[in-house]
Amino acid sequence: MKVFLSWSGAESHALAMVLHEWLPGVLPSVDPWMSSEDIAKGQRWAEDMGEILEDSAYCIVCVTPGVEREPWVNFEAGAVSKIVKGSRVSPLLLGLSVEDLSNLPLAMFQCTTCDKDDVLKLLRSIAAAGAAGRDAKRIDGMLDKTWGWFSDQVDRIPVTASVPPTSEADKNDAVDDETLDHEEEQILTILAARFPEPVYESALVRAIRIPPLRLRYHLDRLEKSKLLENPFFEDEGLYELTAAGRRLVVDHGLDP
Repeated sequence: MKVFLSWSGAESHALAMVLHEWLPGVLPSVDPWMSSEDIAKGQRWAEDMGEILEDSAYCIVCVTPGVEREPWVNFEAGAVSKIVKGSRVSPLLLGLSVEDLSNLPLAMFQCTTCDKDDVLKLLRSIAAAGAAGRDAKRIDGMLDKTWGWFSDQVDRIPVTASVPPTSEADKNDAVDDETLDHEEEQILTILAARFPEPVYESALVRAIRIPPLRLRYHLDRLEKSKLLENPFFEDEGLYELTAAGRRLVVDHGLDP
């Protein structure tokens, strides 16, 4: 029974690594799987990833402070729930409470904290999801035997305090110098290369070769951050750099 472990960032990755090592000892029927790629890089939706998800009976999203507001994490969790049954997707929270997910897409799932009783419920849910059901009777005993090791490993993960958004820009998923990713750099570079002519969204899809939905996600982020705009509102899907976008392109050396 395959269990997909989803993560983003060093702390989340450390939690996923603990689960990857620990789960088979508690549920021998479970085969945990995790990617070596960071969700935030947006490189995980290849065909082989879809195949792995289709073979997965359960998905655990490792959520540490800061990860809960990562747009790509929430995007992936929603996409996972369409492949893996939504009731079989559980965010595992470390350094966060369920209340910290208020009004976020991850809140639609049944969350688990790293409390022993809560983890026991998660294990029983995994066991009930597939072939691991035959492990159900031994879960309590195995959890008692291994909980010391699990909790010790989790306690060693240096989680930082979660900082809520402090501005409208944060709430609206704004892009700044630190959060600009590779695909957004590509978009800005293409717009700079064709400046002052605007560029159609369809041309960006062909140039960057990413799915339209992912491109739309990045365009929305850039537009909310006022780095690009549609200069002709009656002609949907047409974009050009704003003054702020041109400044960022020059500052980052993205101009061709």
